[in-house]
Amino acid sequence: MVICEASPGFPVFWYLAMLQHILRFRLVGWGHGIDNEDWASGHRGWRFRLQCLLLGRTRGLLLYSHGRATELQRQLGAIPQVVAFNSLDTTGMVEHCNLLQSQGAGRRPLTASEELRLVFVGRLIPGKQLTMALEALAQFSELPWRFRILGDGPAAEALKQQANGDTRIEFLGECHEQEAVGRELASAHLLLHPGNLGLVVVHAMAYGCPVLGCRAGSRGIAHGPEAELLVDGVNGILCAAESKALLAELRALAGDPARLQAMQDAALETARERTGLNQMVSSFCEMLRIQGAITATHSAGRSS
Repeated sequence: MVICEASPGFPVFWYLAMLQHILRFRLVGWGHGIDNEDWASGHRGWRFRLQCLLLGRTRGLLLYSHGRATELQRQLGAIPQVVAFNSLDTTGMVEHCNLLQSQGAGRRPLTASEELRLVFVGRLIPGKQLTMALEALAQFSELPWRFRILGDGPAAEALKQQANGDTRIEFLGECHEQEAVGRELASAHLLLHPGNLGLVVVHAMAYGCPVLGCRAGSRGIAHGPEAELLVDGVNGILCAAESKALLAELRALAGDPARLQAMQDAALETARERTGLNQMVSSFCEMLRIQGAITATHSAGRSS
């Protein structure tokens, strides 16, 4: 059996798809399954049809989300599928979060006098839609707040100009030190991330930091499959892709610290229960078991 990233833009997969019948191996595709933009828009055009043609040549699929797996099951039929959530080493991150809390370096409960700590982690590009976040914060006065932005990129200068010297908005630059990023997430009340979501959802939840983001499908927002972990109103919030909607959610959370605390607890629980490298390995082992059973059945049929 060969497991390979299943993408139309990955020539090795096409090569393996053609060779599998000659060399008699079983090819299993691994990845998104459906392009983020196609999934967000519901568009089922040529790119989707090409993807289905490619995936239809496999003997099994390891997919990052239940939603995309269900759609591909409908399109492709009986090809075995296993969902393997894309993840990080969240076990270590949860332990780091607990350590920071025990040392008094974690987040403080939100009160009328406590500063609302917001954080963003990611590359500063238009697709992250941070202009919306800054527009919302410019009108947010219910609580003292601070927005710490970890990242760099082509949109950085425009965002700094938009911030117009507001000292509550801190541009910290790119950070590759994982413990430093962890400290930021562990001390923040909320990850403010209006644009395209991906593995940052997993990263934030491992530190008990719920996500305030925007629903996909407008303003070009197309989340990765990791966004499936975000349950609106439970471990985070997905609102309309408008600054006024972000502002309304910030105001609602500012007025309901107990709800925010419940989301923080739920985010950490999601990371514990549904993410981590052990879960990914278990999913791969399940696919190995399925493929082994199919091979054994075929061998028994030939011998009889």
